[in-house]
Amino acid sequence: MVTFVGDDVFAVKWRDLKVHFLTAEATFAEIRKPTFPQVYNVKEDPAEQFELWGNEGFSHAWVMTPVTKILTELTTSMVAFPNIQPGQDFVGYE
Repeated sequence: MVTFVGDDVFAVKWRDLKVHFLTAEATFAEIRKPTFPQVYNVKEDPAEQFELWGNEGFSHAWVMTPVTKILTELTTSMVAFPNIQPGQDFVGYE
């Protein structure tokens, strides 16, 4: 699952891990970009309180491989099948 804020990728969930590229403390709080993506195990830590890279070093850096694959495939799909703009009639894809 990929979460966007506007046109920016906010987070990507892959299996039990969730990678945040942007963060916000509350719904209308300022959006911040951490120096490194934040990684959480949402199965073991559903409240996302224990950030893995910050607490365990870069032993979870490997998760960027499947996350990058997800984002690459999504980008390719969005180019081939662009979103319909508000009010635009959908005439199908060629």
